[in-house]
Amino acid sequence: PTPTTTQTPTTQPTNLVCPTSIWSSSYRIVAGTGTKGNAPALLSNPTYVVFDGLKNMHVVDQSNHRVQKFAEGT
Repeated sequence: PTPTTTQTPTTQPTNLVCPTSIWSSSYRIVAGTGTKGNAPALLSNPTYVVFDGLKNMHVVDQSNHRVQKFAEGT
């Protein structure tokens, strides 16, 4: 038999973070109440955020099993 070798492809994360970024452990709420829930304006365990080409923000609301869409300016 002839030996074969398989090359493992290199993968790179799709959400690259600047390697020189500095993170702070303090925060402030700039929108909302800080209260979780299932009403249209509330989230419960948001896990992922993405912006589309129309500047809408889509948030994966994991505990409510939904994706919330927020239009620009709301």
